[in-house]
Amino acid sequence: MKTLGIVGGLGPETSANFYLDVVRRYREKVPSYPSILLYNVPLDKKVEDNIIRDSKEEALLLPYLLHAVDILSISSDVIALPCNTAHMFIEEMREEQSAYHRYDK
Repeated sequence: MKTLGIVGGLGPETSANFYLDVVRRYREKVPSYPSILLYNVPLDKKVEDNIIRDSKEEALLLPYLLHAVDILSISSDVIALPCNTAHMFIEEMREEQSAYHRYDK
């Protein structure tokens, strides 16, 4: 069974809704629960406020996202990112995951 890793915590409600939606859709096709790892990014309130208040501060998010990818890459086959804002760093995150898998094998 493949394992889905979810980068969560960047809007906990979005993460929870995404998780529930994945489980619901999976259960419509398979009579079991999916293998899912949810990593809740421990985003500092000041960093979050800076990102929300000033979009130029979004770069502060990258180290948190790369750390999440490092953790999820250990046991996940694929990683999902339900936060729209975080998608601006999708290439950096893909490189991080690719580097992990390249040197892990």
